[in-house]
Amino acid sequence: MSASMRLPLVVILGATGSGKSKLALEIGRLFNGEIISADSMQIYKGLDIITNKVTKEELKQCPHHMIDYLDPLKENHTVVDFRDMAVPIIDKIFKSNKIPIIVGGTNYYIEALMWKFLIDKQDIEKASAKLPKLSTVDVTSETAIQCRESEKPEEKKQIIEQDECNRNSDVEIVDSNSFRQSYEEEDTLVLHQRLMEIDEKQGRRIHPRNKRKIIRALEVYQNHGVEMSKILESQKSETGEESLRGQLRYDNTCIFWIQADKQVLDSRTDKRVDEMIDKGLLTELQDFHKQYNSYRIKDNNEVDYTHGIFQSIGFKEFHDYLLLPDDEKDTEKGKQLLQKGIEEMKLVTRRYARTQVRWVKNRFLRYRGSCLPPVYGLDSTDVSLWEDHVNKPAIDILNTVLKGEKPDYEPIPAEQSYNVPLYNICDVCDMVFTMNQEWEAHLKGKKHNGMLRAKRKREEREEYKRQVEKKEKHEKDTSLQKELAMTSAILDCYANKASSSNTHEDIVRQDASTTSDKHNVICDQNNESDCKPAEKDEMPVMYTAEES
Repeated sequence: MSASMRLPLVVILGATGSGKSKLALEIGRLFNGEIISADSMQIYKGLDIITNKVTKEELKQCPHHMIDYLDPLKENHTVVDFRDMAVPIIDKIFKSNKIPIIVGGTNYYIEALMWKFLIDKQDIEKASAKLPKLSTVDVTSETAIQCRESEKPEEKKQIIEQDECNRNSDVEIVDSNSFRQSYEEEDTLVLHQRLMEIDEKQGRRIHPRNKRKIIRALEVYQNHGVEMSKILESQKSETGEESLRGQLRYDNTCIFWIQADKQVLDSRTDKRVDEMIDKGLLTELQDFHKQYNSYRIKDNNEVDYTHGIFQSIGFKEFHDYLLLPDDEKDTEKGKQLLQKGIEEMKLVTRRYARTQVRWVKNRFLRYRGSCLPPVYGLDSTDVSLWEDHVNKPAIDILNTVLKGEKPDYEPIPAEQSYNVPLYNICDVCDMVFTMNQEWEAHLKGKKHNGMLRAKRKREEREEYKRQVEKKEKHEKDTSLQKELAMTSAILDCYANKASSSNTHEDIVRQDASTTSDKHNVICDQNNESDCKPAEKDEMPVMYTAEES
């Protein structure tokens, strides 16, 4: 049996502030391991404070990889680039009879190393060989133009981030292309509509506002003429793996999830932000801003907080403060902007920690299949009990795994739900869902049911209003018909005065059933003596035309 099959791949999961790095160092020292950093911000050179890199002392305790190798101003990096660099390092560590330890907070970096779910050129070639080439869709299609024209402004508020639940369709392509920049400039809904025209199955897996995934699917088709959904189906048939995430890269994988109470995590993250400020975070950001702005102005680029190092928590939050002149930073306005930046950074960090916890639950506890290794829970809520609740259990489990035995500690049981791609649109809330579990949770949620009740009340009010208007219109039409009938009878009276063939009494008698009463009243009101009705007890005197 090869070394890579005997030695386990250790993966340490946990939210920011849970103690992932501390456990990784302890395991690395005890088991002769080497650490693979799975953090998309720590790959950039410099900016050690904002990216929370390990210290020089910690680097000496255990070898670290995938840190400080990219220029943050000039180089772009994808998850495929990271995977292609990290996997050979992991294989080399195994060959050296050491244990690789993956630790970090970038979810899809960890998944890219654990599972074979990213699309390679080989996958595209295999799918292309099985399937006929498809013709390209006109990029200025009429449907796409209509989509742009019919976009509702409120739709922009309904973006749902479901990356942690839909990572199976988040693939990367390994070749560069010239279309990405033009795609980035287009509206997201237009791009999604174009994807639906090209590959409806894949389009239904991707949220209409998830621009990154949409562009990747379009790039695959644009470059190779093959639908991404077909490539994924071909990939699944090759591996025989029914899981959404793909085939497990290393069979012997041991996963630790360090957990802590939410309130404790909130306190730790707030404290971490304060410590970063004390270490010189603002000076680090200010120096980098000056360097970046000179580079940006030279190339005439706009500030973009959605790519590269600028996605680090802290850049966007302190943007307004950093733009102030130095002499204004000590003013009241400067102090307010500084405090605002600190509070926003703490808030965003707390939210990010919750997202990391949600990702672990969605990706490691809610799926079945042979590709899901056991996940062992460790509790770091009370740091005074770290040795008993975190360190000792992890060491015991790892020792048992190295012996090829089953640990005495039970892994966290997988939940009974299985989240699958399912495209749904909520017309009530004007939201789109691409996963069944989120859709079902939405239907049970307070917000949806509240809006549903409000919609029903609006519909009831509108229906009542329509019924009232309908009744009023009917009454108005009936009244108008009667008035027209009376007017017609009066006109007939005038017309027949000069007629010798009919008497006035004959005309009135012909229409007596519907108009006689009102006709006589109107005639009386108009002082038409000839049209006044006869008394009920009197018989009308009939005259011939000659006698009158």
